Amino acid sequence: PTFTEGHYRLGLLYEESGEPAKAIAQYEIAVAQRSDFSQAHYHLARLYQKSGKRELAQKEFALLKSLKAQQKP
Repeated sequence: PTFTEGHYRLGLLYEESGEPAKAIAQYEIAVAQRSDFSQAHYHLARLYQKSGKRELAQKEFALLKSLKAQQKP
């Protein structure tokens, strides 16, 4: 349950299988466990956007932008 990468990969599988709600749940766990997991934030933002959850998508995209800014030297 605390293997963050496992939740992320499971999210990818659910997303590819056309099960966005299950994918979102896995990505949410991944970013809760590791807030700097930019790939999970990106996928989560995209799925929020596709499902009409614009506010949540904007929040995730903002977090992703912030993470990328922190990574630049």
